[in-house]
Amino acid sequence: MVEVVVESPETTNMLCLILRQTIERNLRTQEALAVAEEMDGSLAIGAGKMRAHIFFENGRVRISSASEVKPTARIEGSLAALAQSVSMLGAVKHIFQGRLRVKGSLPFLLKVLKILKPREEKQVK
Repeated sequence: MVEVVVESPETTNMLCLILRQTIERNLRTQEALAVAEEMDGSLAIGAGKMRAHIFFENGRVRISSASEVKPTARIEGSLAALAQSVSMLGAVKHIFQGRLRVKGSLPFLLKVLKILKPREEKQVK
């Protein structure tokens, strides 16, 4: 099972807490669990004035409001644009409209999307 940890949860921002809840829920699916177990890298997310850095460490997910290292990929935009961009179509739309900025490794971002998108699939027992 993949462990999801928020650093300093008592003082972190709401974005980090939302990301933890989303990732924990999605890791109940076989697809997201398989991806998270082998991922290695980090994603920096900026939503308005809030920042989060998600570290994927081969079977462990660590979420921090501080950016310690250069991320593998970065996504920035308004909270509304990020929330609407969990599907590939939504992300492309917001990128072309200039509401979402993406930098870094595209293959890494595509893997992360499997962990962050809403799910209605069978859950791992």
